[in-house]
Amino acid sequence: MRFHLVNSLTREKQYFLQNLFYKCSAFRTEVDSSVFGHAIMELLFEKYSLDEIGSMDVADLADYLKDKGRNRFPDPENVANCIQKAARASYRLSKCIEDSIDLVLGTSIQSIRSIQAQLKELDKAIERILEGLVGSNTAGLYVVLG
Repeated sequence: MRFHLVNSLTREKQYFLQNLFYKCSAFRTEVDSSVFGHAIMELLFEKYSLDEIGSMDVADLADYLKDKGRNRFPDPENVANCIQKAARASYRLSKCIEDSIDLVLGTSIQSIRSIQAQLKELDKAIERILEGLVGSNTAGLYVVLG
């Protein structure tokens, strides 16, 4: 099951990146930060248009990234500048297409988060099983793990 979930997560992330390219074609070349970090996923989940991102005050965008990223960015101003540069350099979609892509990205983000939560739960269950094996029969652990 874990193998299946990891494959599903990988596939969903690839699908997400493909659709992100439609929304913001320059994102992956301009932004030197993980697309799948909490702050950037939140920014994309909130469905800001490229024009909104491009016209945001850099300090406000940096504060948003600091807040959503829980102060994990070493240089949030630089990341904010890179995101704005990507937004300005990307081609624009019609409003209808952009709304559709935003919907797909939002759905994909929810799927990624769901799979990640399932993996976390499964990992905890596997850990409990292994602890039970170690606690009750150390020799049994070596048979299971080979």
